[in-house]
Amino acid sequence: MARKTNGDLYNLKPSSIMVYGAVWCPDCKRAKQFFGEQCVQYNNVDIDEDPKGIAFVETINDGKRIIPTIIFPDGEILVEPSNAQLAQKLGLKTSAQRSYYDTIVIGGGPAGLTSALYLAREGLDVLVIERAGLGGQAGITQTLDNFPGFDEGNLRWRICRASWTPGAQVRRGNFTGAGSPCD
Repeated sequence: MARKTNGDLYNLKPSSIMVYGAVWCPDCKRAKQFFGEQCVQYNNVDIDEDPKGIAFVETINDGKRIIPTIIFPDGEILVEPSNAQLAQKLGLKTSAQRSYYDTIVIGGGPAGLTSALYLAREGLDVLVIERAGLGGQAGITQTLDNFPGFDEGNLRWRICRASWTPGAQVRRGNFTGAGSPCD
């Protein structure tokens, strides 16, 4: 992601999500991967390359150099958050609306979303459980050639829009849930 102006880099209310971390940090990699899978834009500050970033993180964390430190535009700060905490902060729906579904589809890739679409069109209540972003690997691939029915455009969102049928519900994360697949 491109860096913002210096005014946004060290601001407790930035205009976009700011992730302060380091390339060697596994929790930083996990948080950035989560944002990427959910198509959430963020700006990254590598504190190993930015002495002001180190000082900023230490100021926020009472003198401790704890990463990732993530600052959201509303001013909320999450330090070493889990994926569940990030999902909650982003407002992702991670719990089922019902206690019973006719069919549960594991995986929100092209096959899973297509299955949910056709099952829901037949009147079945369907729950799709996806741990990452919708569309699976095909949804995050930059260019996709020769995929049947999708000659151009963003496959992830085209499948998502097509699969939104009353009765088909998708939840993200290592969770269960319900709602519009495109939420």
